[in-house]
Amino acid sequence: MNSTVKLSSKYQVVIPQAAREALGLEVGDELLVLCKSDRVVMMPKP
Repeated sequence: MNSTVKLSSKYQVVIPQAAREALGLEVGDELLVLCKSDRVVMMPKP
């Protein structure tokens, strides 16, 4: 799945519904944010 999201004025992004459903994300879940060279990677915190 590929999606494009926009950074808000508060530096926030909305995770697309399809991605949230695929990962089983719910309100309040924590995500790890990793910076890898020219990429930002977000993944559910175990």
